[in-house]
Amino acid sequence: MLSSSPDIAKHCQTLQEEEEEEMSSFHCSNTSPCHGKSTWPELVGKPAMEAMLIMRRQNPFIDSIIFNSDQHHVYKDHCCNRVIAYIDHSPVSKIIKVPHLG
Repeated sequence: MLSSSPDIAKHCQTLQEEEEEEMSSFHCSNTSPCHGKSTWPELVGKPAMEAMLIMRRQNPFIDSIIFNSDQHHVYKDHCCNRVIAYIDHSPVSKIIKVPHLG
């Protein structure tokens, strides 16, 4: 269990590094219906790294989380194992739209 802010920050950094490594070999799964939780409205306003921990814990089928600051970007494919999360440009990159599978 993570008990302090430095522990959480270190864990988030590790997860971000793993995320970047996974993206290089990401395979989109579009099996319908998608499994697990698919939207996270409660994460709007939360820091991106905290949101990433929560989404991965609540849906073990997620292989990739894309943090995007361009709200107009449209993804052409729908992946049941990928989350799209839009963030602002603040120093802690807060979630500004409901993260969802996609």
